[in-house]
Amino acid sequence: MKQSVCNKIFIGVLFFTLCSRSTHAFSFNDELSDDARSVALGNIRALNGGFGNPAFISFLDAKLASISVHNRFQMEELNTCRMSLLYPNRILDAGMQMSSFGYEDYRITSLGMLLAKRLHPNIALGAKLLYVNRSSFADEQSQSGIYAGIGMRMIVSPTVRVGLTAENLATTFDEKAYSLHAGIDYTVPDICTMLFEASSGLGNPFECSVGVEFNMLDCLCFRTSMRMPVLLPALGASCRFDRMTVSVGFLLHEILGNSSIIEVGYEF
Repeated sequence: MKQSVCNKIFIGVLFFTLCSRSTHAFSFNDELSDDARSVALGNIRALNGGFGNPAFISFLDAKLASISVHNRFQMEELNTCRMSLLYPNRILDAGMQMSSFGYEDYRITSLGMLLAKRLHPNIALGAKLLYVNRSSFADEQSQSGIYAGIGMRMIVSPTVRVGLTAENLATTFDEKAYSLHAGIDYTVPDICTMLFEASSGLGNPFECSVGVEFNMLDCLCFRTSMRMPVLLPALGASCRFDRMTVSVGFLLHEILGNSSIIEVGYEF
């Protein structure tokens, strides 16, 4: 009995520590938005599709369904399971996501919706809305609320693209911690794509990620990155089999341990 209580206290303290931006490793949005590519490239938002930047849906060539499991710092209590569907459409692009983070004594579940529209062949705008429910053994009843954000994606040239996102612009929760993300990527044809993204906001310190995607073959991609100012290296890969893609990502933290994510996507 005492061990069970101690375990709950330990997990609670660790969760609070991880949610603190001072770790530069974890934030509330990470539980809801991270996919394998984002993790491998330093938790990027503006330069990543789906719930990272909803405007990306407008540039998809096909509909995409995916499922992922994210294991943070090798602790089962910090796992996230996520399912999503991205549906590009000529009239209005849309997407949905369901996710569950935590364990039986502390759990965050969310249901999200994305909408996007291409305003110009090279420019698209998007918005996301997340309904979030949080339950904890320390609270008498669960808390529910809404988060909202927007995104923009612009193709400057065949090799240069820009992304912008604003997260938590509106929320019904007591925490008011919006964040802004801006990034640019440059593609060296048939070799690699280099990315740089910077993030900041209310209650969030300045952070940046530098990453590279190496396109070894049409079906194989390797990724690596560094997140600063606290140096957090990450790496990952994806392999495509016809319409199916399997992706993995790893975040390396010398104190908290390593995180891993595996994701399977299917285009149709």
